[in-house]
Amino acid sequence: QHAGAVAASNAELDRVRRERDTNNKKFLEDKTAVEAELADLAKKLAPLEKEAATAKKKAAELRESLGRIEKKLAETEGLLVSVKGEKMDKAQIHADIATLKADRKAVRKDEPVIAAELDALMPRIAAIDAARVEAEKRKKDLEDGEALDGKRTEELLEALGAKRKVVERAAAEAEAARDKVLFDLGDRLYVDRPILLGGQ
Repeated sequence: QHAGAVAASNAELDRVRRERDTNNKKFLEDKTAVEAELADLAKKLAPLEKEAATAKKKAAELRESLGRIEKKLAETEGLLVSVKGEKMDKAQIHADIATLKADRKAVRKDEPVIAAELDALMPRIAAIDAARVEAEKRKKDLEDGEALDGKRTEELLEALGAKRKVVERAAAEAEAARDKVLFDLGDRLYVDRPILLGGQ
């Protein structure tokens, strides 16, 4: 019985180690797949972010340009009622105002184009960002699961090792007890020499 218990403990230890190896192999495969997915998403995201940055820069430049035109237009329109403007040619002032209004209209024409560019890019960037967050969460869950499985296996191996030691000690004690009983029996047979066992 004790020998059977020792064999069972050894088999259980082997089973736990094999299970741990299988889990570790699967973790490495899954982690590699997630990291490949993250790399692919990063590759897709980089050019889109570059395009979005360019579009945002254009939008900022356009706003600055519009701000300058509006300021210049307000100053020029102010000349029509100012003392300084009375000394200037009214026709020239009106021509300047018309030119500035045309410039403003021309600049504003680019606004919807840039807005459309950003409107097309932002949902794609958001979708890739969401996929990346999801992939990073899966990677973290895998790493947490791997750490937990490693700790659980370590504790289980420790417990099984302790149990195996107990079983081995019991087996050794049983063997010692058996040997003592057999020695005592041999001693008695030698001393008593029963008649019934004379032939043996």
